Parts: sequence; C-alpha cells; structure tokens
Amino acid sequence: MVRIQYCNKLTRLLSYSLAQSLVHLEKIGISHRSRLEQIIDGLADQGEILLQSSHGSLLCFPILMTLGITDCSGLQYIFPISTVQGLPSDGIEIPLPRLQSSVLANSTNLTSFYAENCFVTLLRLEKLELHKCPYLTRSTVQLTL
Repeated sequence: MVRIQYCNKLTRLLSYSLAQSLVHLEKIGISHRSRLEQIIDGLADQGEILLQSSHGSLLCFPILMTLGITDCSGLQYIFPISTVQGLPSDGIEIPLPRLQSSVLANSTNLTSFYAENCFVTLLRLEKLELHKCPYLTRSTVQLTL
C-alpha cells in the first residue's frame, strides 16, 4: 500500500521507473496534497520508454484494487501519459483489471483518470464515488466495464 498525506511541498509522487516496479501494489491512498500535480512523473519527459503489451495497452499496477484521492486540488489527471511517437491514434487501453473501489473527493481540478487519448478498462469495479470534483463526472471518466 502507498499512503501519502499532508506532504504539501511535493508536486510529483513517483518516477515512471518506480511506478513500473510497483507491480504488487494493491492500494493507493493520497490525501491533503494541495500542490500535487502528478502522481507519476513525466513519462516521456525523462526519456523513459512506455511498456506496452502487444495489443497496445499500458502496463501499470496490474493488481491495484483500491484507489483513493482526497483534497488534491492541484491534480488534473490521476495518471498522465505524455505524447510519445508510435502510440496508436485510436487510443491506448489502460487496464486496471483488479480495481474494485475508487473514491475521488475534493480534488477541484481533476478532469480525468488519464490525460490524452486513453480509455480505462475496469472489469471488477464495484464502487466509484465522486465527491466535489466538478470537472470529473461519470461521463468524463472513460471507462470500459
């Protein structure tokens, strides 16, 4: 589990390399981080390579079951994806195959799960709660259930 609270000076949480190594991560809880801009820092900005499966999906957090983000007013996207040459023009599938519960609250600039041309596949989602996230609605969350 990753739990981060009251670290207002941090603007970025994880490097892409570190995030990709957390394949056994089951829970993410982030709260009271008003200056947080990105959870995963600049994927292409640091010359790192996106790990993609053969069918065009981004591989990240394969067993994540719970995601909670509260009071992160600087955050626009949960997981940003930088524009990288060679990505499919019809979008990238972001599989979160075990995500069961997500609570997103009091994050006034949050607009989407992912930046750019992506869609999220959630096969086991049982609970999605949105509270005081005026730019994030069930219609702007591009989900495949």
